[in-house]
Amino acid sequence: MALLRHSDAGLTPRHKVSDLIDEPGRPPPPVVAHVVSTVQLRGIPTCSVRRVCQAVTHRVPLLTAWSQSSSVLHVRILHAVTHYDLLTGSGLYVYELARVMAGRGHEVSVLAENVGGELTARTRDCGVEVFHVTAAPNRHIDVIHVHQSDPGMACLKRWPNAAAVATVHSPWPGDAPIVSDRIQMYACVRPEIRTKVIRVDGVPRGRTSVVFNGIDRTRFKPRSNGTSPAPTRDRPLVLFAATMSPMRRPAVVDLLRRSEVEGFDILLVGLGEPDYLGHLPPNARWERREVWDIENHVSWCDQVAGTFVGRTTIEGWMCGKPAWVYDIVPFRGIRSVAVYPPPPPALLDLCDIEYMADVFHTIYAAAIG
Repeated sequence: MALLRHSDAGLTPRHKVSDLIDEPGRPPPPVVAHVVSTVQLRGIPTCSVRRVCQAVTHRVPLLTAWSQSSSVLHVRILHAVTHYDLLTGSGLYVYELARVMAGRGHEVSVLAENVGGELTARTRDCGVEVFHVTAAPNRHIDVIHVHQSDPGMACLKRWPNAAAVATVHSPWPGDAPIVSDRIQMYACVRPEIRTKVIRVDGVPRGRTSVVFNGIDRTRFKPRSNGTSPAPTRDRPLVLFAATMSPMRRPAVVDLLRRSEVEGFDILLVGLGEPDYLGHLPPNARWERREVWDIENHVSWCDQVAGTFVGRTTIEGWMCGKPAWVYDIVPFRGIRSVAVYPPPPPALLDLCDIEYMADVFHTIYAAAIG
């Protein structure tokens, strides 16, 4: 079965490796040169990974700092997040990081405005306590990890002497960061978010970094035919798994239109209002529910689709699936869409939850001092 190859993103001449780093003229780390050369060999437009390579360059010093911060053996961490009752991108981000850090012996808790459901239950099963904002625990906290502003402000007021860091999950208004000298590091899940945080929100560049969504590679990985037989079907199947929010709607509508023209099927998975899409074409099906073991759906499909290089995109790449990547301008529509094969292993290594936990151990240690 032939895989789809489609791109509406403009192609530009290949850049030199020296063009892909923040400081022109400075030799790139070996991992950057490897990423660029491998991308060129695979035929992906080099411009499409320029910002990712910049992020790799920016984060290389963290690997050295990690060994210097290992003396911080036990940290009391509190995550402040709006929704911890749904399988949202930020909720799963918190779950994965909290799970791994708790497994390493740290004391981790979550404080949220909305609590409940499978996400909260599984988090508690990992030894991580989950609290509603109205029932904040009376305990010492070393570092507050802010994910959204309202619960973040509540935690900063409740623990005025705790260190604070933040993750910025999107450029959209709901994820606008708290801009405060109290927050010592702003970790952005994608390079373009870091750019927005610096240029629009006014956060100093030195207090920002890029930390990609952390994925559990024991769940999301290519499966052999022995554990997941290759499906036999006449048409390719594209999976779009996400909460069906208004900001994602242009991408879903565009994917449905393309599916009818280009001859592939679509499986939508996620919560959304019944009238979100109206009448679906016969080649599309919507499972209006939350699915925890989404890796089974990813393994079964031929490709995944999502907005930006978000969690769904990375999960698909981890499983060896090409990904439709929609670049959305909030409240305005689609800027570009392209299908990319999985990137080189050096890039996917940056999305491993164990590596992400290493990086945050370093960030926490620096914030605590």
